[in-house]
Amino acid sequence: AGFGGIACAVECKRKGHRVVVVEKVRELKQLGYQLISLGANAGRIIARWGLHEKLASISTQARQVHIHDYLGGLIQIQQLSWPLFGAYSYNGHRALLHQVLFEHAQSLGIEIRMGQQVVEYWDDEASGKAGVRIQSGESLEADVVVGADGVKSLARKFVIGYSDNPKPSGYAIYRAWFDAEEHGIKTDPLTDYLAVREDKLHVWIGKDVHFIACNSQQGKTICWLLTHKDDSAVDSEWSFPGKIEDVLSIVKDWDPRCAAVISKAPSCIDWKLLIHDPLPTWVSK
Repeated sequence: AGFGGIACAVECKRKGHRVVVVEKVRELKQLGYQLISLGANAGRIIARWGLHEKLASISTQARQVHIHDYLGGLIQIQQLSWPLFGAYSYNGHRALLHQVLFEHAQSLGIEIRMGQQVVEYWDDEASGKAGVRIQSGESLEADVVVGADGVKSLARKFVIGYSDNPKPSGYAIYRAWFDAEEHGIKTDPLTDYLAVREDKLHVWIGKDVHFIACNSQQGKTICWLLTHKDDSAVDSEWSFPGKIEDVLSIVKDWDPRCAAVISKAPSCIDWKLLIHDPLPTWVSK
């Protein structure tokens, strides 16, 4: 029941199908740190669902991007003109944006079964049916099963017939999200540019690294992201608690505004960027 699964469910329901969503977690959790961007292509669909106002109210509304080199020199101010090709982009806290889509799916009468982990996919050519078996042993049958089950997809293995584990991309992202007033953004002259009653977006570019700092909700919340090189092997998880001191070490010779906003965060996570080989097929045989 992530963004992809919910979007698929909503569109199927709108086209007259009976839809059941099976989700392994028992309840939605609003985890910190996570900024997500839904681009204009997605925005066009969201507007069709009538959700523009709801998502816009909880998204960053920056009208321009200040792009700097790593020492702080201003490269350019890039204007962000919305709508773009008749649609809007929505950039905000992952959990808040997801909650809007999740509740919209529920309002359409889509059945969402929480706390039911899929352990097996199956299809039967003779009957033209497919289905899943969940951890309790119950089997669910359908005309079509869509496997929107994430980076470690069980459905992917069933469809292509072999294990295709995610691989490191060579990069990861440190990320943080926190309250501006509570953590002193306004009282520090190196960070008060994010404490204004206007959404701001700043980017610093260095070798193999870039840093993004932005606010949202008119300066009430702060988010920052720092890419960094990471070739370590992928185990069972791809998101780990990060160390602020490790982040600061990467920007130690950068514009001091970068270290200032990083040091304000109470904590951060280190999020690996993973890749898969292209799928040879999207449907099972």
